[in-house]
Amino acid sequence: MITMRAPQLPLVPNLAMRELRGNLSPREFATKIRRAAKEIGEHVSCDARYVGRVEAGEIRCPNYAYRRVFRHMWPEKSLADLGFAPRRALRHARLSVSATHLLVRGVGVAVTDATGRGFALFEVEPDAPQSSSGPPDARIVLVQDERSERWDLPGASWATDMGEHPAAITTRHVKDRLGIGLPVSPTLLDVGPMVPGGMALVFDGGTIRPVDALLMRPLSDGEYSAVRVARTSELPEMDMDQHVTSRILRALANKHTGCGIPPPVK
Repeated sequence: MITMRAPQLPLVPNLAMRELRGNLSPREFATKIRRAAKEIGEHVSCDARYVGRVEAGEIRCPNYAYRRVFRHMWPEKSLADLGFAPRRALRHARLSVSATHLLVRGVGVAVTDATGRGFALFEVEPDAPQSSSGPPDARIVLVQDERSERWDLPGASWATDMGEHPAAITTRHVKDRLGIGLPVSPTLLDVGPMVPGGMALVFDGGTIRPVDALLMRPLSDGEYSAVRVARTSELPEMDMDQHVTSRILRALANKHTGCGIPPPVK
């Protein structure tokens, strides 16, 4: 088997760190971080450029010194709360070429030794004409996890040794868990590391009719407790992890701008 290193994954903006910066400029925030480092005898060369790279998602996991400083500054917050991913999760982002293909930034790749979760983005037809000004307030299908009570896209766990494309696994999952057979396209809208580990793949479920959304219901298997259609403007107010909100908005943006990546032509 010929293997290759996958291309750089799409950047995930760190909204948590941007929120913590508040009204401070990047330079002022960097000064605050350096002062906190001195309080615990640590040295970090933090400047406005570093702050910008963190908020842009270029730095997905800070080094040991920065982790110590951040724990000192926000002792009640975990690494995930601060918008970072553990190194274990980033290791899963290394993909290689094999028989089962996905496309990431135009390169045929597949996960050969990884696990993760495949999500289906079902957009519901608008109930009224959209205004031409401003971004569209899309309606999407969300499910509530019975254990955590948090909302997310419907999705299924996958592993490379299952011998099946993650989109096919997700299609079967939707039918088995929500009681309706809607095909999930292998067109990839977003890919990135999950917390605590694995790869999150968002596939295009297409635009469905409102009646199809109404037919979705959680079956009695204990995974989902509710299904609802939500507008993107409602996501910030829902009980939803911040990285999930970012993942959904990225996937929608890629879908509407035609940046989704289709499966390779056989």
